[in-house]
Amino acid sequence: DVFERLRGLFESRCPERYEIETKIKSFYGNPDYWEEFRNWERTAESYSIRDKAFVESAMRIDGSSIINIGCFYPWAEIEWGHRAKEWTGLDINSIVLQRANEALSRYPDHRVIFTQGDVISPLYMGRRFDYVLDLSTFDQLDPRQYYTALCNYTRFSNSLVMAYDATHEPLAVFDFTRYGFNALINPETMADMLVQMGYKIIDHRPFSYHNRSYISAVL
Repeated sequence: DVFERLRGLFESRCPERYEIETKIKSFYGNPDYWEEFRNWERTAESYSIRDKAFVESAMRIDGSSIINIGCFYPWAEIEWGHRAKEWTGLDINSIVLQRANEALSRYPDHRVIFTQGDVISPLYMGRRFDYVLDLSTFDQLDPRQYYTALCNYTRFSNSLVMAYDATHEPLAVFDFTRYGFNALINPETMADMLVQMGYKIIDHRPFSYHNRSYISAVL
């Protein structure tokens, strides 16, 4: 079982008394990194340019309902929030959500709402969406909860579009310092997880730009 193997790998590598949620919240709550990312996002080296190209090819944005997992600096909401029928940004961090709301206040024509929620616990939104979008949030979830997160994704929508950081190493590599926590996932591992959840892989582009990788799938 790919989920059990990831759990075992994580538990064998995780430093003693390390708490992912605490590290992630501290990192993304830092206003200095918000400004750093906001400035980097506009450069030619940013992942956002590549993300935009893949998302546009994998999703019908116009007139669709979309739930975006993880907001931080809400460039995706700014980019597409006026084209979607409705856009929901989901994040666990109240500080991130406050800043995202402030950023979107400059775009009154965007049909965006932000909601606080934790995708590694069973989560019910009360409705389904046309697409789940995850632009590398999955990389920073607790690997022991990947199955729960993907259960939520299947509950939200039949269609999933993801960006993730990849590695050539078997299974995955866990970095306990960068971004608070960051997982680099072998492309075969990512595909195996989705297939085990009942997805059919539509498009998979490992190492599309450095280790930035993309995958789209449907139930």
